[in-house]
Amino acid sequence: MKRCSVCGADIREGARYCDQCGAPIPGACEGPPRDFWAERLAADTQDPKAAFPQPDPEDKPRSLPDPGNQTKCRRYLLPAVLLFLTLGIALAVWLLKPTANGQDPNLGTYYGVLCALEGTTLEAEGDWVELRARGKAKISLMGSIQNGTWRLRDGELTLDCGGQQLTGTLGQGVMQLRDAKLQYTLAKPEAAENLSTATEARENYDSWAGDYYGWWSIWTDEEPEDDFWDVCGRITVEGSQGQVTLWDTTCQPGELLCLAEVEFFPGSTPRGCLRSLSGRFRDRELEPGDWDFDPGITIVKNLDGAVMLLGDYQPKGQCLIFLLPWGMDWEAVEQMEEKKKPYLDMLPAHYADWYLPKIREGKTMPDHFPKHFLREKTWE
Repeated sequence: MKRCSVCGADIREGARYCDQCGAPIPGACEGPPRDFWAERLAADTQDPKAAFPQPDPEDKPRSLPDPGNQTKCRRYLLPAVLLFLTLGIALAVWLLKPTANGQDPNLGTYYGVLCALEGTTLEAEGDWVELRARGKAKISLMGSIQNGTWRLRDGELTLDCGGQQLTGTLGQGVMQLRDAKLQYTLAKPEAAENLSTATEARENYDSWAGDYYGWWSIWTDEEPEDDFWDVCGRITVEGSQGQVTLWDTTCQPGELLCLAEVEFFPGSTPRGCLRSLSGRFRDRELEPGDWDFDPGITIVKNLDGAVMLLGDYQPKGQCLIFLLPWGMDWEAVEQMEEKKKPYLDMLPAHYADWYLPKIREGKTMPDHFPKHFLREKTWE
């Protein structure tokens, strides 16, 4: 048996180092000699963990993703992306929206045609209103140019300029503006040709005069749709002013539903416009402008001679009076588009059993309804 050349201890078969002193066995080791005691000393005197690589404290271990959380993320990610894209597209459309008249027929410049101050006709040449996109306006009236805003709802126009507010109507290229004293008619060039001059319109105010038949109702959420009253009426005209008298199936002979003073002025058709000045409708006082009717920009524009007066009837709601000239059948009314009808059945209650027989016999309008038609004043 071989012995260690250093300590003399027996060397077991196949050993590369002496089991007693750790000295390398000649011929059994390859490579550089190993300092057994230096390694042993280092292992004994230093932190055992020092011999192994330690992780950087800033290098935090990563946890594996939770499959459930991934599913939730995917579930909300797609709607969020779609919402973001939708808002982005909408914003881009709004910012890049063309302002040409083809996009909104109401945009453009309206030039003065007629101006009346307390009934006196003034020169309107040089006055204009430009309606721009997104509710902006440039206004030149009475020699003053200002920036303003405008809004349009159901044909009713509101124009704010320099702290002053004008209201009126807008449609078919014609703008009507008015306050307590001032009345303006402006039009786009293509529409001005169809407007009458002040003289022509005043001559045509006589077309309002005559006898009328129809119905009236108070518009409330609680009121049933078929609760309206037959009404007869008469409009008289003298120059640019006139009078409206009405009686219905709650009126005794000689009693009136309405007596109103009105004025006429140029509008979008040769008939002009009708506007209330004063008077009473039952127990309600009529104020200037409570009734403001331009037949050319309402649902009755295709009904010859029709009158539709709409006004507040507080605290109940709004009052609507719908009239056609006496002697005219209502076939055209029945053929109106349903979405344009104030009521699905536009015929007065006694249209078939009382009105039609009378006009077929050529009877003139009576000044009261038959007694058996009379109803209680349940609407008050």
